[in-house]
Amino acid sequence: MLKQDAHIFSGMQRDMSISKQKPEFLWDAHNIRLTAREGDTLLSITNEKGTKNIEFTTRDNNKSTYMKGTYLGHCVINNYLVVFTRDSMSNTDYIYRINKEDNYHIDILYEGSDSASLGFDTNFPIETLGIYENKKIQKVYWVDGINQPREINIVKETLDNSTVDEVRAKYSNISNPFDFIRSQSLNSTLSVRRESSSGGLLESGVIQYALTYYDKYGQETNISYVTPIFYIAFNNRGGSPEEKVGIAFKVTISHLDRNFDYARVYSIFRSSINATPTVKRLIDIPTGKYSNSGSNSLLYYRTKDTILINGVYISAYTGNIESYEEGRMSARKAGYYHFVSTQDSPIVITLPVEGRTITFNNNSSNVWISPTNTEGPGAASEGRIIHANGEPIKITDGSLRLEEIDGATFIDNGTIGDIVDPTSLLYIGGEKITASTITQKDGTLFLGDLRITRPSIELFADSLSKNAVHSGSSRTLKLDTGGASSLYTYKSLMVATNTNDYLTNPAGFKYGEWYRLGIQLQHETGKWSDPIWVGDYQTSGTGFSRPSLNSNKITIPTHRISLNLSGVPNEYKKVRGVVVFPTLQDRTILAQGILCPTVYNLSDRENGIPYVQSSWFFRPTPANSDHTNSGNLALSGSVVEWRHNNILFSHGDRGAEIQGIPEFRTSTGYLDSMSASDNMSFVMADGSTSTFNKKDCTSLFAVDRSILTMHSPDIEFDDSFNSLDFGGLKVSTVGNVNFTSCMGDINIQTSSPVIHSDGAGFIHRSVSNTYGYRGLVAGLFYADYLVDDAGALRAYDREHFDYMFMVYPWQKSGSLNNDIVRPANSGSRSSVLLKKKISNLRFADSVTWKDSSNLATNSIQLFSSDQVTMLRLSGTKSYYGNVDTMLAPMKEFSVVFSNGDYHSLHPGLGDTNSSGISKARPAFTDNKNTFLCFTKDGANEGRAWHRNGNVSNKDTNYSAVENSSHIGDASGALAASKEAIRMKYKSGRHLVVELSNSSLQVGSNGLFMAELTRDHSENTMFGGTGKDALFGNVWVPAGEPVNIVRTTNTNTDIDYIYGDTWYQRYDCLKTYPFTLEDENSITEIGSFLCETRVNIDGRYDKNRGQASNLVTTPNNFNLLNPVYSQLNNFFTYRILDSDYYKLSEYQSSITWSKEKNPAAIIDTWANITLANVLDLDGNMGPVTSLVTVNDNIYCFQENGISQIIFNSRVQIPTSDGLPVEISNNYKVDGSRYITDSMGVKNKWAIHKSPSGLYFIDSTSHNLYNLGQGLTNVSNAHGFSYWFDTQDVDTPWVPASYSTKLFYDKNNNDLYITTVNTSLAFSETLGQFTSFMSYENTPAMFNIGADFYSIRNESIDDGETVQPICVLHSMFTGEHNHFFGHYKPFDITFISNADSALDKTFTNLELRADFWENNTLQHNRLFDYIQAWNEYQDSGECLLTYANAKPSNLKKKFRIWRIDIPRDKDRKLDRIRNTWTKIKLGMYGDEDHSNTMSMVLHDLNVQYHI
Repeated sequence: MLKQDAHIFSGMQRDMSISKQKPEFLWDAHNIRLTAREGDTLLSITNEKGTKNIEFTTRDNNKSTYMKGTYLGHCVINNYLVVFTRDSMSNTDYIYRINKEDNYHIDILYEGSDSASLGFDTNFPIETLGIYENKKIQKVYWVDGINQPREINIVKETLDNSTVDEVRAKYSNISNPFDFIRSQSLNSTLSVRRESSSGGLLESGVIQYALTYYDKYGQETNISYVTPIFYIAFNNRGGSPEEKVGIAFKVTISHLDRNFDYARVYSIFRSSINATPTVKRLIDIPTGKYSNSGSNSLLYYRTKDTILINGVYISAYTGNIESYEEGRMSARKAGYYHFVSTQDSPIVITLPVEGRTITFNNNSSNVWISPTNTEGPGAASEGRIIHANGEPIKITDGSLRLEEIDGATFIDNGTIGDIVDPTSLLYIGGEKITASTITQKDGTLFLGDLRITRPSIELFADSLSKNAVHSGSSRTLKLDTGGASSLYTYKSLMVATNTNDYLTNPAGFKYGEWYRLGIQLQHETGKWSDPIWVGDYQTSGTGFSRPSLNSNKITIPTHRISLNLSGVPNEYKKVRGVVVFPTLQDRTILAQGILCPTVYNLSDRENGIPYVQSSWFFRPTPANSDHTNSGNLALSGSVVEWRHNNILFSHGDRGAEIQGIPEFRTSTGYLDSMSASDNMSFVMADGSTSTFNKKDCTSLFAVDRSILTMHSPDIEFDDSFNSLDFGGLKVSTVGNVNFTSCMGDINIQTSSPVIHSDGAGFIHRSVSNTYGYRGLVAGLFYADYLVDDAGALRAYDREHFDYMFMVYPWQKSGSLNNDIVRPANSGSRSSVLLKKKISNLRFADSVTWKDSSNLATNSIQLFSSDQVTMLRLSGTKSYYGNVDTMLAPMKEFSVVFSNGDYHSLHPGLGDTNSSGISKARPAFTDNKNTFLCFTKDGANEGRAWHRNGNVSNKDTNYSAVENSSHIGDASGALAASKEAIRMKYKSGRHLVVELSNSSLQVGSNGLFMAELTRDHSENTMFGGTGKDALFGNVWVPAGEPVNIVRTTNTNTDIDYIYGDTWYQRYDCLKTYPFTLEDENSITEIGSFLCETRVNIDGRYDKNRGQASNLVTTPNNFNLLNPVYSQLNNFFTYRILDSDYYKLSEYQSSITWSKEKNPAAIIDTWANITLANVLDLDGNMGPVTSLVTVNDNIYCFQENGISQIIFNSRVQIPTSDGLPVEISNNYKVDGSRYITDSMGVKNKWAIHKSPSGLYFIDSTSHNLYNLGQGLTNVSNAHGFSYWFDTQDVDTPWVPASYSTKLFYDKNNNDLYITTVNTSLAFSETLGQFTSFMSYENTPAMFNIGADFYSIRNESIDDGETVQPICVLHSMFTGEHNHFFGHYKPFDITFISNADSALDKTFTNLELRADFWENNTLQHNRLFDYIQAWNEYQDSGECLLTYANAKPSNLKKKFRIWRIDIPRDKDRKLDRIRNTWTKIKLGMYGDEDHSNTMSMVLHDLNVQYHI
């Protein structure tokens, strides 16, 4: 029975059993199509149209058919094709740009060989990502796994108004110009000067500047340089937190790096200590092309080298003066020069590349630069200087300078710049990494399979620290001089400059303190390595000296480490010192300040409380023990008692501090001083001698040098001392503070008038001396008449002029004269004290340093109370720092007065009193023989007495002055009274140091400088030296970067100059009143230099150095802005575990950038810092590919596939029924594994299409589609076995082809290409369709509506074989002519109808049309037919057509009939089986000169059962 097996083919499958193969599927096919390509041919078989070699148009309108080098990768942006190639023979890398719409115009965007090559490698193909931002910014980003991620603006010439050649030339002068993180010269620095008259207005605080570079619309570098901290402060004080300062900063950039378009300067400003700073992007400065700038411009440029011109022409700068030679400015140097008249302000001249003429003036002629050859006689395109009338200009020697521009300067006046996120500066630039895969979503770039390529410091860190040589050094700062007077000079460190007159940070290192020192290495990209610990070192020993002040210069100690760095990798260019500063808990020297004696009330000590109290005066030791308080010395102030256990001076001494202290006397006479003891003898007011025990001495005070107060700026201003445990701390003396001047003042106010109208009342006197240890204490500050009780209480009638009454720091309540509390109806009491203020400012111009000497102590405690509170010392001892008490006199005491020289105190008041009596008297000498008081004993009762003799002769008695006086006859209190004294004062915050059974010996001069210390322990300081401690340390920069010395036997010196300690003037407010209304108030200030961790130059009150400090309190004095103590800790660093350094590869991790804004000046995609990293499951293997499809990022690993959850969107229902879609604000929320049973090793076996993502699973070797679900395409469409036989695991590289996927979006075809073939899968049909002769093709892609391919080929010129790559247009050439070669086409199918029955296959009937050279053929069909089964094979039998003759090919009407051939071995046997394979194929012409095309609609196989 003759039967037919009909076949209309819709695909190709070959997994099905032969007996079960469906008739609609081909078994095999080559170079045919089943989809409509040439009209209405869907589901008809057509042979494939071939490729066409694209001919390029070059810049000079020549033609070219290839690109040099081996294809590595490509990118398509609109009509542009960018191709990356590598010529391994010449070691040259190329980047080509081809414009499809411009007749395939081709440009070489980059060409670099040897050192200028980009490091391309044919074993590491390039994966690209194209982004169109605007017409002038079209970027290609790429990764290759061995170089940094890179980017190129393929139309950069349109931005620069230049040519592709000029852009390429610029690239050729730059190392790796496309790297995300570019290498820098690292020679740039920032230098800063204060500008007080610039009209600037800046907030008080601290500021520093940071420098980066960038290419416009491209990469921004890591920070190249950061300045130390500078102070926004006034010349002689700080600014309050609410205050603005009228200054600006002139910032100079030296050694501009011209490998970049712009230099960018940031400012980092803090208005409060350790607060989040305000960061401003201040200014962007072009590095090579400059514009005119006048002398008042915000921006101008500085120069490096100056050449005096002498000659007819000015030649290009070559390092020599080219006199009298015709020279022209080199275009290569264009834009780098000043032409400056030596008499005029500099004017920047833009050179020829700008393409314009710029005029300028010098003293003799008007000249200009001519940028073209159209101006001036013989002017070349490089430009020359010509005269205005066209004649060459003669330039006389020195009248014009040629200056090569080396830097730029701008003014930061507070008005420029934009505020940016402070954290952005911490993550600016990025890490030098490689990545193997790249994608983007929602403007964010993602990279996967990461490797840090910056050399690990772990390899050499240990050897560096072991070979470090430590020594001491110093640096000198220049200071301005200012101050209130010649007795108080103040030099603020906040305006200190270095020897080049640029601002510097004045903080240094505390002498004697331990610091943890390390180094950092600066990579060529500008990034600093993590710290390398060098060692812990003390600021003492060889090379170290304590700080000193000499005129306008201050010298402070610094550290130096010398290291041999010759073995450090060459990628590291610079090194700097970093330091861990000791905290208060770590410091071995916690504070430095002066030690002062305390005082005690004899009666209080005997009665138990208080044991001791703060001294209201400093009590410095006088020079040479000079304590004479009389004669002319008394005019310069007085000395107060300073010796241990000595009672304060008696009331007749100008050094007396408490009114009513009787004269000291023994059996041998009067004493100048007396030690506190029992059975002490005193001269009473009645002239008698009385003996007292200490417990009865209620108004006597003595000095205690065994309990001391320590006054330090650290103690006063650092609140951390509140929580400090003082146990185990020590106090050591380290020098002497020698007070060299003192300014004292007094003011007295009374609540009642003088007793007599001629009484002058308060006599103002002040002290200004150059002794320092002398101050204003007691004195004749009040003038009035004596009060007599003859009849009524009145002025003494025998007195012809007012007397001078002694006034004391602690004055009794009541009258300043001898008036008393009046009985009723006796009138008002005269000269009643309302309030009296005394102030002293003692000034020490230097410190005399000495070797440290420990003091044995019982206890050290902090006094910080603002109230009258007791501080418990050892045992039962107690201490009061604030005092408010009434002193009860031991016995009655009389006033002390004088008949001194009135005129010396009251010049110009006339020579007579109101009664006309002369006021003339002997000269006032202030000696004690002019002091008078009253007695009340025997015949001399109520008479005025004075003490005879001078200070050195104190053993004489009193003698009567006026024997006839009877003052106090009726009212004895007029002669002597017993009124109480109010003692009330506060002390500044201080330490109380109790010595162990000894007193501090009296020094030679002044007061002792001391330090609060603790023993050094390397096991506890900085947490110890273990790994955990080192990991926990925070490191900050401590010095300027220096170049690494590469010489083998030469060390690099690294200086540590920026520390945590200032050597500054401390104005210690030791004593001040409770209120300004206190009856007796004392203000005591001591000014001295000391080392401090608090920047006390940050005082913003205006009371520094005042001669009068009568109203000084903590509310208006030493008002400190803490921000000025800010350390340079915005950029901090840590040492990481050594395992971290060993890990440089993060194959299972991805990282991502910040969001990109199109056409932004800085491309944030190049800012890869690894701050954002997602670690995937390492068990799944390395990340091989990141692909974004349909708003999802898929991550492929070797053994897993996950979705990266980024900026996921959810819909929220609303009341109106319309959902609102929201995103998660551009955050990565982790990943979600789609499968952990499959993955991809070969990322090139992945491709996306509208239907989803195709990939070949490395586990099953199946082709999958990841779209609505996960579909096994190869299994579903009968091609699993074929995929299993292919090399799908080996990553594709041009040198060794494995498998790549391509997709034609116009025809919806997927190509699975191998080294031998290319399998086509039609999404339209949902079936595999044919094998194509696109084998070993590295690239196939769409440009617009067209499909292209690139093939690697070569040119052999007989000597060398040059690799090239050729661009082909697909489906546009002659049929079956692929890449210059003819490839046949064929189909193979299986006929197995009636599969269970044995059949004899006889004929084929086909509906088909064949064309040859576009002519329809009537006698030509396939060239051959083959039929075979498992035991028979006909072989390829040629098909011949013979009209009216026997032939195996016939045509009847429109139907072709072909005889199925017999078995070639048994020639009489027909093909007989349950099935047969049939192959129809076309060889083509022998020379393939004719083009054959075919349409096969369907066919039938005829057979007999």
